[in-house]
Amino acid sequence: MFNGSFPVFLSASRSMEDFVFRDENYVRIRVGEAGWSIESEAGEELFTFDLPEEIFNKYQRSGGLTRRQLLNIKDTHMSSFHVFVSQGDDLKLVSFKLDRNWFRQVSRNLGN
Repeated sequence: MFNGSFPVFLSASRSMEDFVFRDENYVRIRVGEAGWSIESEAGEELFTFDLPEEIFNKYQRSGGLTRRQLLNIKDTHMSSFHVFVSQGDDLKLVSFKLDRNWFRQVSRNLGN
């Protein structure tokens, strides 16, 4: 769930199989031609997902999203979330937080 109210189905990437989860995992959320992805601080893709339609509809204007709107979505809805992760026979609840240093750099690059 993003923001405690938007259910999201995450598709695990192959590199996640060997990823060692910590108590808090700082991630970068990217969007590109192939869609949305969640990456580790080291740039390993962990998950891919589709943006929930409710979030898109809340922000979109003229049928699309600006780079600033995409950044605002990440900050507002994806800054902290939990995921049930299955690795082998273990199922655990893992905490993810947006990498704030990366986020600030992206924001500065957009002129803010």
